[in-house]
Amino acid sequence: MKTRLGGRTWAALLAFGLFGQIAWVIENMYFNVFLYNTISGDTSMIAAMVAWSAVTATVTTLVMGALSDRLGRRKALIVIGYLLWGVSIGAFAFIKRSPLAGAAHSAAVLVVVLDCVMTFFGSTANDAAFNAWVTDVTVPENRGRVETVLAIMPLVAMLVVFGALDSLTQAGNWQLFFLIVGGITCLGGVLGCFFIREPDLPRGQGSYFANILYGFRPAVIRDNPRLYLSLAALGVYCMSQQVYMPYLIIYIQRFLGITDYTLLLAGVLIVSSVLSVLAGRPIDRFGKLRCLVPAGILGFAGLVLMYFARGQWFVLAAGIVMLGGGMVVSACCSGLIRDYTPAGKAGLFQGIRIVFQVLLPMVTGPYIGAAVIRGTGMTYEDLGTVKQVPTAEIFLAAAAALRLCAETGADCGGLSIELDKSIPVCAGLAGGSADAAAVLRGLNRLLGLGLPPERLEAIGARVGSDVPYCVRGGTALAEGRGEVLTTLPALPDCHVVLCKPAFSVPTPELFARLDGCRIRRRPDTAGLLAALAAGDLAGVARRMYNVFEDVLPERRGAEVQRIKNALVQQGALGASMSGTGSTVFGLFDREEAARRAYELLQESYRDTFLARSLEKMV
Repeated sequence: MKTRLGGRTWAALLAFGLFGQIAWVIENMYFNVFLYNTISGDTSMIAAMVAWSAVTATVTTLVMGALSDRLGRRKALIVIGYLLWGVSIGAFAFIKRSPLAGAAHSAAVLVVVLDCVMTFFGSTANDAAFNAWVTDVTVPENRGRVETVLAIMPLVAMLVVFGALDSLTQAGNWQLFFLIVGGITCLGGVLGCFFIREPDLPRGQGSYFANILYGFRPAVIRDNPRLYLSLAALGVYCMSQQVYMPYLIIYIQRFLGITDYTLLLAGVLIVSSVLSVLAGRPIDRFGKLRCLVPAGILGFAGLVLMYFARGQWFVLAAGIVMLGGGMVVSACCSGLIRDYTPAGKAGLFQGIRIVFQVLLPMVTGPYIGAAVIRGTGMTYEDLGTVKQVPTAEIFLAAAAALRLCAETGADCGGLSIELDKSIPVCAGLAGGSADAAAVLRGLNRLLGLGLPPERLEAIGARVGSDVPYCVRGGTALAEGRGEVLTTLPALPDCHVVLCKPAFSVPTPELFARLDGCRIRRRPDTAGLLAALAAGDLAGVARRMYNVFEDVLPERRGAEVQRIKNALVQQGALGASMSGTGSTVFGLFDREEAARRAYELLQESYRDTFLARSLEKMV
């Protein structure tokens, strides 16, 4: 069997893989930034745009893919589709926000509608016709190499856009930006006239509408279990990706504070692309199924690392692991889908693929991400407009949903999850872990999985060290890295004042300092446990001690100590920094004293809270 692809075929694969992905990069990442920066700072509008685009892409690919199967021709759809795709992208250059009151919403709606028009042409040309053509001209023995090359094209496209065009968006020159990208996409249509050589395909038989519904028939699903399992695996991966991807650039800019992110992203994309291409031959040699599991583990580890990543080098390493593993997962799943596609149905099953790769993930993922962002309550003011800031919780929530799906085989498609919280970010209060635990507990209940708490804790331990405790709740002793829990008597009823200073403490930084620091004092764990058993609140408070306070930078350590002193002076039985900080809490046996401390600290620290102990969460 001939497995070697000719130069003309490779030229077409590279050209359309790149030009199409340049257009999709604009749609998936820059339309969001364009809407956010120039039209509306409401992240729900971004979620709406992504969701409607996903619906349009799905319907278009199903209908036009089945049409290409019936015609037995892909070239005309590729050429004409790319030309109109480019024109619709260029049309964004002429959208401007009116200064009139209420015009922002109208302009945002116009962006959403035009995005759907652009998606129709793009899905026709790229998702339906071009991807079906790839199935036509390849065989199982060479699809590992082809799919890894196609998998890196989004990354290469990002490099091209970031390197050559991102400066235009930074300067606010969106008009020229959209005109250039539209012109590049139109060029793809012109090149299609010369590069695309159509194989001799039979024309489709039977009713056109019956062919569209073919892939949804129960008998077809029963007869092709490996095909639909491959589609489901791709869907799980893509759902986790869409929790954070629409907000990635905003997250890097506003939360991490990395304004010059071009070189950072370039490093991530280049190294990830190289790793993906190198994986092509092993995939063809050892099989796509054997390579899928380790690639999935690598991608999951990258999500967890991104949650903790602070600073450019840490973000670089985490991003490489996350994207490198993800690209190989995508390549393996896409290759398996092509291998298992029934003859004469390549176009249709590209539409079925879009259901799992685009529709379900993009309808659910961005809304989960937007809900998590709203829940953090982190905002900034831009020209009088308050805008929400994506935080690291979007990565941990995505990892929790992905891990639950992987462990149980559950399908999370169609769910919308909203996390409502007021816990400050980077505060040492396990806010991200609580989000992950809420996702696990919520999905367990909503999907009727019936998993016992111990199983949820075990799944949570694979997401983050604090997640098992957040799943269990109550009072507990955590050992190991946090996964070994012993339930303790409830903390005696008390009032708690929490105060977070203006600075945040990166957890990896503190652990690094702890490794090189001599610990002067350790908590009296045995005495604290005895006080809990006796219901002695004062004994518990007196024995609280956090070794991380000793490794804080001097200036920050002094501020933490000032807050502790203020709490004790106002009647706290004891005070300590929480976790890796920077939040400080004090325990009070009298509400009046707790309220005085709360009012005093709130004058200087905005993030000050008055709470009461809870024996067990519901």
